[in-house]
Amino acid sequence: MTFLETEGLKMGYYHNVGNGEWYSQSEHFDLSDDVITNSATYSVSGDRFVAKSLKLKLYMHLPESEDTVPKFVALAETLLSASLGENISTNLEALIAESKNDQVTHGNKNISLSKEMWPNSIIGQYDLTLTIKVI
Repeated sequence: MTFLETEGLKMGYYHNVGNGEWYSQSEHFDLSDDVITNSATYSVSGDRFVAKSLKLKLYMHLPESEDTVPKFVALAETLLSASLGENISTNLEALIAESKNDQVTHGNKNISLSKEMWPNSIIGQYDLTLTIKVI
């Protein structure tokens, strides 16, 4: 669960949210130095004993910020390596640049990347979510 704590994403308490579901989320972590910053959160969900889903989410307030995506990709690759127990090659930066949603299976895990444009956005703002889920 604490895969990204050394990168600055400190987790909250893993707590019961009802119906046997448990959840924890980090605080927003700034990925840019702008007044309105691009940020990321890391969340974990599952049951009392096992985390079943890990999510790293980018909130892209300022799409023109050039340093945000490489920082997000570094966090994503750290999470992938730690959760899968091995380094895997990714083309995340290319998928993000092409605005492609993608999904792959690796062992017993489903890994997906999805981009959602903000409604009514006039400058191309979006959320980008990397999800690693046990299948």
